[in-house]
Amino acid sequence: MTKFSTIPSAVQAKPFYQQPRILFAIWLLLSILYLAYRYITDQFWLFETLYGLLLLSYPFWLPSLFKAPKPLLINDPKNYVRFNAEQMLIGEANIEIKKVQKVALDVVEQQVYFSLPFNSNKLPSFVFAVEQLEDFKAHLVKGLGKIDYV
Repeated sequence: MTKFSTIPSAVQAKPFYQQPRILFAIWLLLSILYLAYRYITDQFWLFETLYGLLLLSYPFWLPSLFKAPKPLLINDPKNYVRFNAEQMLIGEANIEIKKVQKVALDVVEQQVYFSLPFNSNKLPSFVFAVEQLEDFKAHLVKGLGKIDYV
């Protein structure tokens, strides 16, 4: 009896709908077929044809509008989050220290996700390496005092 190896592949192929070149090729083929149909049926009016091409493009660019943006990757979180007398500065944004209720630090694989979930959604969240977590927690305690983690 022969056993086959079940070593997972290091490279996983993306589905076709996540590959821009394949999507463009599909859209181009559909557009050519649509233009040929409009020409053959003698319905080649400019406005309606352009409108039809626009409708053909919706399925390809519409999903990108609903993708959540990836969080910002920060190499040095202690320099990115700074404190002065009454303000916590996160990049270019700031918040009063007394308004910070809880801090979310979620460890996922080798990254830590930072956010302030009970404060304004306009404050930036970011990601940093898990090796910097303990130093960053000490930095937060130094700047905020006693804090609650979510």
